[in-house]
Amino acid sequence: MKKGLWLLAALLLAVPAPAGAVDEPAVTDPAVQAKDSEGVDLPARGRKKADDKAASGPGGPVARKDEPAFDDVIKDHAAIKGLMTLHEKDGRYLLEILPEQLDRDFMLSLTRETGVGQFGLLAAQVLGEVPVRFHKVGKKVQLLLRNTRFAAETDPDIRRAVAKSFSDSLAGSSKIESAPHPESKAILVDLAPLLVSDVEGVGAFFGQVFQTPYNLDRENSHVSAVKGFPRNMEIEARLHFAAGRPANLVNLPDPRSLFITYRFSLSDVPAAPGFLPRIADDRVGHFLALYQDFSDDRRETPYVRYVTRWNLEKEEPYAALSKPKEPITYWIENSVPKKYRKALADGTLMWNRAFEKIGFKDAVVVKQQPDDADWDPADVRYATIRWFIATDTGFAIGPSRINPMTGQIYDADIGWSESIIAGRLREYEELTDPVTALQDLFRSMEMKPESGRDPRFACDFARGAVEQIGFGLELLEARGVLPGSPQADEYINGFITYVQAHEVGHTLGLRHNFRSSVERSYADLHDAGLTGQKGLVGSVMDYVPVNIAANGKAQGQYWPTTLGSYDHWAIEYAYKPIPGVKKPEDELPELKAIASRVAELGLSYGTDEDTEDPRTNTWDLGSEPVSFYADRASLVKELWKGMPDKLARPGEGYQLLRRAFMRGFTQYALAVFNVTKSIGGLHTHRDHVADPQGRLPMVPVAADRQRAALDFVRANVFAPEAFDFQPDTLNRLALTRWWDFNGNIFQIPRMEFPLHDVVLALQQLTLQALYNPVKLDRLVDLEMHVARGQKAFTLAEMFSGVHESVWAEVYGTGVPRINSFRRALQRDHLKRLADMMVRPAPQAPEDAATMARANLSDLSKRIAASLGGTALDAATRAHLEETRARIEAALTAQVIRQTS
Repeated sequence: MKKGLWLLAALLLAVPAPAGAVDEPAVTDPAVQAKDSEGVDLPARGRKKADDKAASGPGGPVARKDEPAFDDVIKDHAAIKGLMTLHEKDGRYLLEILPEQLDRDFMLSLTRETGVGQFGLLAAQVLGEVPVRFHKVGKKVQLLLRNTRFAAETDPDIRRAVAKSFSDSLAGSSKIESAPHPESKAILVDLAPLLVSDVEGVGAFFGQVFQTPYNLDRENSHVSAVKGFPRNMEIEARLHFAAGRPANLVNLPDPRSLFITYRFSLSDVPAAPGFLPRIADDRVGHFLALYQDFSDDRRETPYVRYVTRWNLEKEEPYAALSKPKEPITYWIENSVPKKYRKALADGTLMWNRAFEKIGFKDAVVVKQQPDDADWDPADVRYATIRWFIATDTGFAIGPSRINPMTGQIYDADIGWSESIIAGRLREYEELTDPVTALQDLFRSMEMKPESGRDPRFACDFARGAVEQIGFGLELLEARGVLPGSPQADEYINGFITYVQAHEVGHTLGLRHNFRSSVERSYADLHDAGLTGQKGLVGSVMDYVPVNIAANGKAQGQYWPTTLGSYDHWAIEYAYKPIPGVKKPEDELPELKAIASRVAELGLSYGTDEDTEDPRTNTWDLGSEPVSFYADRASLVKELWKGMPDKLARPGEGYQLLRRAFMRGFTQYALAVFNVTKSIGGLHTHRDHVADPQGRLPMVPVAADRQRAALDFVRANVFAPEAFDFQPDTLNRLALTRWWDFNGNIFQIPRMEFPLHDVVLALQQLTLQALYNPVKLDRLVDLEMHVARGQKAFTLAEMFSGVHESVWAEVYGTGVPRINSFRRALQRDHLKRLADMMVRPAPQAPEDAATMARANLSDLSKRIAASLGGTALDAATRAHLEETRARIEAALTAQVIRQTS
């Protein structure tokens, strides 16, 4: 659920500035009082009665004659004490606001507590945090979402300009229910109007995606629970949405009606006395708290960026190794299955090794929530590891909540869905459209975080992880490892430990590092002694595929079991104590020295915005990707060959074979996506000027690596023998015949596996990647980046390599038969060349169109020669004659120049 969530965007992106930021609340009500230069109230526009304005006294607001007394309003109400006081009666909650609590910043954190288990509306999703203020306007109190992204810390003149330039947002407003309390001067407002709204934009989401608006039903929405604590208030709002024309929400008894419960955590803005914001560095990957400071227009950028981190201080400041005053404590929720708790604890405590290197002993602690605990795991005072159920997706997420003024992390909740593990057993049992599934997977790898979306909430780890655990387990089963055996359990627990370490890393403030896999050579991947000590990859913040050895070879670690060098480095930057400093800038000499090690072996870093670099990949291993994926292709073929005998178990359905068969194509798609990035690829580095061992910021991929990548594609995707299956295998790829909530059994257009469609989809995705207009343009440019005397990999070389591979029967030995797979591939290739020539994309270079024309002209001549033979079968002859006719039509067509 990513689009149409306007208030959620505010929650994710609203970032207060530090002291010195604009402090005036936005004026959003036309009846708000204006003040003169001495602060005296001026008459407000639109006022008809002078007594409408609340009178003021020495202690704050005083009662008007028409206002009920405070004590009369709360009579017979139950008081809920905490950060603020609420009074409840018959499900209605009145919020007591003291004068000093008006126009004061609080943090409001949002969690989706319950969902519908579909379309991303899942339970226990942390949705962000935002600073808020209660602001009194006439007879109402507004809840303002504070816009403090902009500041002028040192210049009061510019501060006034900033104050006028940027607006707060209104979350809700509620009328004042009583006269001020005679002593405390507190006022009362109904809590529901402040929070009961479509805070996440659910209605707009369904309207955009399904053309079915679900409207908030305020009459049946309400504040459902409130808990008070000294530092926070936990408020639940149960929202009802209704639609006249429902979407396909099969998890609901009536899809016209759904409830979602949100938790609002209202807390003081965390401010630890010993906490000092730490300035970020782009050479190391941390999540950020950022704002714009307009005080100095001579700076390169107005942005101020702090890393996000917990407040970690030594008990003994001068000891080489000391326990922290307050450790980072994670509670395993009592809903987590007991059999997985140790693996989760192991993945969490793995991070203590990095903290020990910078002087902290037992910085991270794991505790188990008792079954009779009287606290709620969603309470912001507890960092938790939680377990949930979802029917259409698997997920493991590790978001945190921060003080966006300083970057201090004050809460984290790691969420697991059982589907990330159990999903391997049913991921494709009901799959009726494998082509779309393959295309969706490819698109998901192309996507970067949404524009403007905080990377803290952009982890898409689970989808690929489900594929990895499933592929590895099915291959092990094909080799004779029985489900439920100690070896299978060890495999699954190792996966859980690795994923937990990844998500804990996020909650410590670390971003993804998709480049870390290059730190191990392909030959070292199964050296368990080496990888157990130094890590299978440079960082657990990578998306690491299952490390399966070729059959008969020594098997190393399936999953990372220890931190990599990069993880230690990133923790050092964010958490190393730097004594004797008073302001963030004082730390810069030490921090720059740490970050300047960026070129050291083991510290490779590339994150979400770096994925165009061929080394910054998800789901790859080792420094030689072509070797890794060539081995992967062999493993897929091993699975396909062995699954009829090993995976088909007596008494079970054949859908297990269908799922495993499709899993192999998924591995092929990953290989194609990552390997083709090397063709026309550019390596990027984050080194700063004069860093030790400093590298250039951009270096073209070596020509021999580009050729190796093209050879891989030719052999494994385009070669005539690339896809060859036994009929007996294909006749076993059945779907389950059970009916389910979706009614899939009645929607299946065909029972057999759509083999030609899936193979062609994979080949189309490959051609799409190779002929991407940006890649073609870069291939032309990169010839200028190659040092004199070195031979570049050229656009012409790529075109001819692909062309001759796709049309191998015509350019090779003249095979008299072109099979059905090949005919489909060749038709698609022909169309792409013709479009490149006749309808060139705006981004594509002119050279691409000329190369396409040259390929088609030469192909026409070759086909004419082939048709002169007598050994061609009828289908091949018809295919070649049709191809030649289409080529002639393309060559004589008028070129259409696109303008957009």
